[in-house]
Amino acid sequence: MLADITSGRVKLQNELSYQQQLATKVRVRALWFSWLALLLFALVMLLKEEIFSATILALAWLGLSVTAVFEQKKRAALAAFGLTSALFFLYLATLLNSSFVLSAVSYWVLVFVILIVFIHRFSVGLVWLGVLSLPFALAWQWSGFAWSQSILGHTNLLFAVGLSTILLYGLKEFFIRAEAHVHLVNRELEYQQKIVDHSVPMLKIDLQGKITCVSLAMAKILGRGVNQLSGVAFSDLKLVSLSTDPQIWQEERHGWNGILYSEAGSKSAWLDALIRPEFDAFANKVGYSMIAENVTRQQSLENQASHDQLTGALNRRVFDEFIYQSIEAFNRHQSPVCLVLCDLDHFKQVNDTYGHLTGDNVLKAFYTLLHNSLRQTDSLARWGGEEFAILLPMTEQETAYKVVEKIREKVQQHLWPKGIQLTASFGLCQLHAGCDAKNWFEAVDKALYQAKQTGRNRVCVCTEGDIQEALQESV
Repeated sequence: MLADITSGRVKLQNELSYQQQLATKVRVRALWFSWLALLLFALVMLLKEEIFSATILALAWLGLSVTAVFEQKKRAALAAFGLTSALFFLYLATLLNSSFVLSAVSYWVLVFVILIVFIHRFSVGLVWLGVLSLPFALAWQWSGFAWSQSILGHTNLLFAVGLSTILLYGLKEFFIRAEAHVHLVNRELEYQQKIVDHSVPMLKIDLQGKITCVSLAMAKILGRGVNQLSGVAFSDLKLVSLSTDPQIWQEERHGWNGILYSEAGSKSAWLDALIRPEFDAFANKVGYSMIAENVTRQQSLENQASHDQLTGALNRRVFDEFIYQSIEAFNRHQSPVCLVLCDLDHFKQVNDTYGHLTGDNVLKAFYTLLHNSLRQTDSLARWGGEEFAILLPMTEQETAYKVVEKIREKVQQHLWPKGIQLTASFGLCQLHAGCDAKNWFEAVDKALYQAKQTGRNRVCVCTEGDIQEALQESV
C-alpha cells in the first residue's frame, strides 16, 4: 500500500502547481511516517495490555489506511481531511488521557500544526486551528469536570500552537511569494531569450570545431534549420573571412573579430563577427562562442566601392588588403598560399574587331568562368584591363598548378560571344619566407610574362631563382 502511495505521489508531481506539490509532499510523507509510527505504538500498547491506548491507536491507524486509499486514487482533498482527522483523534486522546503514552511527548502536536498549515488552503487551515482550540474553550467553560482539568493541564500546547501557526503561515507566505517571483523572473528571462534568439546571430562551437548551439537568427542567415546546424563542423559553413585569418581563434586564447561572408543559395550575408574562447572554472578551454551583427545592408554599399563595376570581381584596392592578410597569416602559421595572374591572349584584337561592347561581354564571361572554377575561400579580382588576379589560400604550388591548368583548358574550350576563339596565359607563384607583397607580385608577374613570351596559352610557375631575384631587387 505504501509503495502505491509513493508511486502516486511521483505521478502527481508532474501535474500540480508548486503550492500543490508542496502540500502533496508534506501530506504523503506525514502519512507514511504516521502510518508506521501508529502501527508500532499500537503493537507496543497491546503488548503492555493497555487496551484503551491500543484501541485509540488502532482507530487512528485505520483512519490513516483509509487516507492512503484516497491518496492512491488522487483524491487530494479527502486524503488531507482523513490525515488531519486521524491526527486530531490522537490530539484529543493526548489531552483527555494523562496516562496515554503520547502525553509524555505532547510536542508532537506541533507537527500537527505544520500539516494543517502546509496541506490545507488558508480558510480550511483556520477552521482546523479553531477545532484545535475548541477543547480548551470547552474545558474553561466546564472546568469542574475531570476531563477539563486534564485538558487545561496542556494549556502550554495552546500557546505553542498559536505561536507556531503565526510563524509557519509567515514562512509559507514567504515561500509562495518567492516562488511567484522566481516564476515571474523565469518568464521574463524566457521572453528575453526568445528576443535574443530571434534577433542576434550567435552560435557555440566545441573544441573539435562542431556547432553545439545556434540561434534562430543565425540559422536564418545561413539558410538552414537549427537542428540541421547542430553537430555540423564550423568549417562546413563556408564562411569567408574578409579580415584577418579566422583560424587564429582555434589556436590562441584571445578572441577574433572581423567580417565574414556567407552565401546560402541565392542569398548572401555579411556578418561582423566576434569569436572568443570559453573557459570553465579551472581556466580550461571548453569551446568557443560567436556572436555577430548582420551588416549585409551596410556591406552592400561598401561592396559597390570594393568591386569592379563591369565584372563584379574584387577591385585592386580590396585585393591588396587580402594580399597583406595572407602574408600575415603565412608568417604566423606557415600555411601555404599561392598567387595567380592571368591574362586573355590578344584581347586587344577582340576590341578592335568586334567593338568594346563585345569586349566587355567577353570580360564578364571570363570572370564568370574563373569564379565558377574557384572555391568559396579563394579570392578573385580584376587587376586591370583583361588581367585578373587569383589568391588561393591553404594551397600548395603543385595543387594550385593543377587548378590553374584546368581553368586554362576551360578558357580554350569555352564558347565565347560571337564564336570568338580565345586562350589565356597564367603566372603562378607560391609565397616564400621573407617575401613581401611587392616581391610576390614581381615574381608572379615575371611568370606571366614568361608564359606570354613562350607562346601564350600556358601556365608558368615562378622558380626559386625568380623569388631570390625579386628579393635582391628590393634590397
